[in-house]
Amino acid sequence: EMGYSIPTLAIHISHVFFGKMCYINYDRFLILAACVLIALKVKDISILIKKLCNAFYNVIIRLNKSMDVYTEKKFELVRDEICKAEALIYRTL
Repeated sequence: EMGYSIPTLAIHISHVFFGKMCYINYDRFLILAACVLIALKVKDISILIKKLCNAFYNVIIRLNKSMDVYTEKKFELVRDEICKAEALIYRTL
């Protein structure tokens, strides 16, 4: 049996999303993080959203060359943004 891997499924979901919505209007990293979360749910793999938020924040920090400390407040903001992006993707698909 052949199935999608998590990254492949996430990329496919993002491709369908950005096929319907202009990528210029959305944070591509945020949408991709939400797509990974959706792919994990589709594949029925449980993950703590905190781990996904931490990984997302680490990527953004490296891209922005920032030295911001990752606090609980920032975690909540990242989590909320990923959840909003996830809801947007569900509505769009």
